Amino acid sequence: FTAPFLQLLLPILERFPISHKTRIFISERRSSVWKSALNDAVNVKAQNKNPNPKTYWIHVASAGELEQIIPTLRMLHNKFGVVFFLTYFSPSAKPFVKNCPGVVGATSLPFENTKAFQSAIDSLKITRLVLVRYDFWPALMSSFKRNNLPVCIMAATLRKARSPLPAFIRDGLRRLWFGSADTVFLVDGKEKLPLVLAGIQEQRLVVTGDAKWARARERATEFHRKHMSAPIQSIRDFVSVTGNNNARRVIAFGSPHAEEIAVLLRLLSCKLRDVLFIVAPPEVDDRTIGKLAGQLSMEGVRILKISEGKNGLWPAKLCLANEIPVVVLDTFGHLAEAYGVAEIAVVGGGFDGQLHNVLEPAALPVATLFGDKTNRAPEAQILLTNNAALSFAKPEMLFQFLHGWSNLESNDVERGNLQQKLATLRQNSASLFASLPDTSEVVCRALAHKDALEAL
Repeated sequence: FTAPFLQLLLPILERFPISHKTRIFISERRSSVWKSALNDAVNVKAQNKNPNPKTYWIHVASAGELEQIIPTLRMLHNKFGVVFFLTYFSPSAKPFVKNCPGVVGATSLPFENTKAFQSAIDSLKITRLVLVRYDFWPALMSSFKRNNLPVCIMAATLRKARSPLPAFIRDGLRRLWFGSADTVFLVDGKEKLPLVLAGIQEQRLVVTGDAKWARARERATEFHRKHMSAPIQSIRDFVSVTGNNNARRVIAFGSPHAEEIAVLLRLLSCKLRDVLFIVAPPEVDDRTIGKLAGQLSMEGVRILKISEGKNGLWPAKLCLANEIPVVVLDTFGHLAEAYGVAEIAVVGGGFDGQLHNVLEPAALPVATLFGDKTNRAPEAQILLTNNAALSFAKPEMLFQFLHGWSNLESNDVERGNLQQKLATLRQNSASLFASLPDTSEVVCRALAHKDALEAL
């Protein structure tokens, strides 16, 4: 009943004044989109060199979950020839599909549509369902159970995610989903005992560590190997020229919330002439970019959009005297590069408990700063424990630190002390990432044994 009802509802919902992202979310749930994606996947798989490759159905909630399992998918594909049919809940994952090797097809997941699920299982000869972290769909899991096909969960954790459900219901459901999987790859070994006590067989639980670390390390390696895009290279050239007035320090604000934006505005009002700011908002739609540009507009500040950096005029605009350049990333795909040219990365969300990805800058390594509400970001807590990042209890403290670092002369003793502190953060971060185990190897070894995968 649910799936046909929602199909009838979709055209009605599209008539409402909704955002571009929501419109994509709704339109991709149409049955015609699913059928087209499935047909394309069948055709792509038919062209595979291996006439009958193992085919896993991978489902993720959004871009973050997809990104963190890419190293594992790459190893499964390169080592065993496994191919993947990928579904996602949020269209934010769509731009990152291109980073996944072995994908024969990708599309949004239909709402609890058992008929659609069965058609994919049959036409693509799916052999396993792989769920990532939190996003569990009862009809999808039951479809695999009816077909006697295995289900595993990667990057699994009992840590609380944002949910409207009461904690006891949410935790109970998660244990139910974990119990229905043949293998649960746990982020944290401490969560193994509660699951065993809840009745889940210990042999089903495999501790791998957090895959986000491996992906961050992989992306950092890719960054150092690749050529930069033209706009970011212009920034690097501009700030790295020694012996002239262009040499500047760079602070990158990644996904800033209201508190970090307030810190940035205070820094801009201080007219720090030897600092270049890069700002990457969490969304890049016209409304968000327009609002941000309006907030940053003040006398003596020149706002440059990254999308405007392809026209060759950047060097001239960056060098304009008596203006503080603020580069706004209004397109996806430049944040990692922006972190790479910065001396300091300020990651948003740490003052309201919704901290964004701190591993991306830390892996490069760049000195990484954020607010101290890190309960939902254990990776941030690990960085802090290893003196590989800095946190601040209040936005005022973050401002004072950045203002002090930005405002001190190069020959000032205190400036040297701060520089040494930041260098220590970078060194400790590099050592921490170098010491991490390869989570992909653990997952691949377990699945190779369970699914009788043969090495190429």
